[in-house]
Amino acid sequence: MAPPREVTRARIALMADQGCTNIAIAQELGVSVQTVCVWRQRVASRGASGIWAIERCGRPPRFSHDAKLKLIELASNPQEAGGERRATLNEIVVDAEAEPTVGKISRSHVHRILRAAGTRPRRIQKWLSIPDVAFREGVNVICDLYRKAPRNAVVLSVSRKTGIQAIEHRFRRRALLERSLRRSELEYFRHGAQTLFAALDVHTGQVIAHCRERHTRNDLVALMESVATAYPGKQVHVICDNLDTHHAQISWQVFNARHGRRFYFYRPPPCASWLNQVELWFALYTRRVLYDASHISIAHLRECTEQFIREQNLAARPFRWSFRGFRRGPAHDDHRTNMPDLSTRDCAVELWHRLRTLLGHNEVATGTYGRHILVKRWGFPVCHPAVARLTKSAHNHYVAAFRGHSGRWEPLPGSGPLDEMAERVATLLEPYLEPDTIPASQR
Repeated sequence: MAPPREVTRARIALMADQGCTNIAIAQELGVSVQTVCVWRQRVASRGASGIWAIERCGRPPRFSHDAKLKLIELASNPQEAGGERRATLNEIVVDAEAEPTVGKISRSHVHRILRAAGTRPRRIQKWLSIPDVAFREGVNVICDLYRKAPRNAVVLSVSRKTGIQAIEHRFRRRALLERSLRRSELEYFRHGAQTLFAALDVHTGQVIAHCRERHTRNDLVALMESVATAYPGKQVHVICDNLDTHHAQISWQVFNARHGRRFYFYRPPPCASWLNQVELWFALYTRRVLYDASHISIAHLRECTEQFIREQNLAARPFRWSFRGFRRGPAHDDHRTNMPDLSTRDCAVELWHRLRTLLGHNEVATGTYGRHILVKRWGFPVCHPAVARLTKSAHNHYVAAFRGHSGRWEPLPGSGPLDEMAERVATLLEPYLEPDTIPASQR
């Protein structure tokens, strides 16, 4: 099927051959009189081939569209089975020069082509697949405790920070001068390390912390004994991480029996250490006490740590926890929805690979326009206007539309994942996506 602009030029030539005036042709076809004059003169001088655009002035492109597609394919494919290693730019150049459609090409030219196509082989977006089917339920239980504590109960976030080194700088830091950065010598002396156990009251911001030389189960039990003394007669809901030291069942059963079984322990799901609010307090401690600090001994480090704890408890306030948990319901039970969505540009690349396979040719292109993915047909001499578009309506769920003869977007029936909508577009709009049949001599 011919592009609309070539159809318009052919109709100009036919109406001119029938004796119609330029004004009548312009009114009939909805174009300007200048456009009618240009294409009428061109058809009169060149014949029927005049309806196609002539070559522009300047140097012709050195690499064809097929060569650029081959470069993108080489950059997208992994160098080893399973995608264990990414291709470097030099390796792409070597592989491209071995292809007959590309030939000799410079490294900078490959970089320009890949950058223009939006292909970045060195950048990877990663996600984490959660194997625990009860991940959402476990997260929601802890978030419910964060939002509101049970009556006559306290919610504590417990963890430990290991390997806190007492580092003394060899030389004193230079004074901060005008328009310059503070300078510090890189050499330092180590005076040992300590472990900090902390229990954060998530609703008041108060912290109970102990400094220890090691991180054993007995050290953690000593911290919990202090917690039991600080909150007598109250139920204590303890949120602690998945460290084995924290979950020795026999030790905690004995401990809980000794304190009237008023302690309740919650273990965050795997890969959910970010749920432990005490990690926010540890980050604050690192910035205020450890970062670029000089401690002459373990005792000095412990003194600075205890001073920080006292100051924080005097002006304690809870952290603002904005995550309210996952929405509940059967529609949100699939843990795979935790995987982040691909960007619109990445989805356009996936759609291009799928359409190229379904249509059996490379004369198809995809692009982005805001949140839409546009499907176009490559032709001579440039890419034609968009034929279809896909719009994301939910996670990996798209609706499709095609551009009618009036230029308006008309919806295609149905909706679904990207692969399913690619098959629908290729099936329903295949005539509009057929490659050009213009002889090579006229190109």
